[in-house]
Amino acid sequence: MSENEDKLLSKLLADEPFRKWVAAGEFRKSGNYWSDWLAGHPEFSQTVWQAIDIVLASHWDEPVGDDEVEQVLTGAEKKIEGYRQHQRVRKIWWRMAAASVLLAGALTWWGNSTGEANGSSEASVSLTTPEGWMEFRNTGSVNRSRVLPDGSSIVLLPGSRVLYHSAFGDSTRTVKLSGTAFFEVAKKEGIPFYVQAPDVTMRVTGTSFGVRTPGRSKDLEVAVHSGSVAVYPGKAGPVTLTAGRQAVYTPESGELKAADPFDWMTKILEIFQTEFEDERASDILTNLGKAYGMEVQFDEDRFSECVLTTSLYDLPLPNKLALIATSLGGDTRYEITDDNRIIFNGSGCKPDNQ
Repeated sequence: MSENEDKLLSKLLADEPFRKWVAAGEFRKSGNYWSDWLAGHPEFSQTVWQAIDIVLASHWDEPVGDDEVEQVLTGAEKKIEGYRQHQRVRKIWWRMAAASVLLAGALTWWGNSTGEANGSSEASVSLTTPEGWMEFRNTGSVNRSRVLPDGSSIVLLPGSRVLYHSAFGDSTRTVKLSGTAFFEVAKKEGIPFYVQAPDVTMRVTGTSFGVRTPGRSKDLEVAVHSGSVAVYPGKAGPVTLTAGRQAVYTPESGELKAADPFDWMTKILEIFQTEFEDERASDILTNLGKAYGMEVQFDEDRFSECVLTTSLYDLPLPNKLALIATSLGGDTRYEITDDNRIIFNGSGCKPDNQ
């Protein structure tokens, strides 16, 4: 860190309004002084986000003196490390976090009205998509899926919607969710994956989990299938959920509590068969198509002769398809078309003379 960055960090930590902005959780929102200032000064984003983490780790919201600032700065790295539950701090993470704030001005799409999704009221979204953002909406009656530019896959339940930036995957991986979705996150070193919902942000690096956001007056539900998810509820610091854990966030109380398995998550997992033993490749591909709500095209005559024993556990859709193609060997190839179809090509396992 340069001398100028050191000075800025010290000034931020000594600034009571800045600390209160962080402690109140306002740094996750747009339309306030510090968020607007950061959006206008991206060159300081790394230092600002470092200050945010230090404030959260130190639980500062009262006046402090220069001596205390210096004392905390001396042990800042240890505090940040503990706050993030021993996750390694990478410079690229600061760029990722800063990018999320810079985009915050475009993310005021939640709205205050309600709509219907999954049989209950959900936080509705504005009819327009912010400039630079891509929309994926499920207006049908069955699950639909989308593969994101980084290779992550989303299964979106009926009546749900996500937004992601056109630059998704380059330096930022943030999606905005309204409704219910199941995420299979591709591992990407140094660039965490964020899911933002009303009052809650979830941060992962590579895992599979489900989120349901029925509405502002209802509870938000998170269920982790594999890996771990750091949940930032309201103004509080992160709570880490590991595989097999579920939690409910209640906006009125601001509490995040453990929960029993959710019916909606159980139903999602039931259609995701991941272990196959001596299964026909054609049956595996058909199963995938049903699970992801996507049309799968292949030569039934050729691929029905192929038998596979494999595990597709904890893999995003592209990785599953690549594993199947590799297992079949030869000239087997797959593609996901622009109109969301999966196409498998190759000679399969049936001899040409049959």
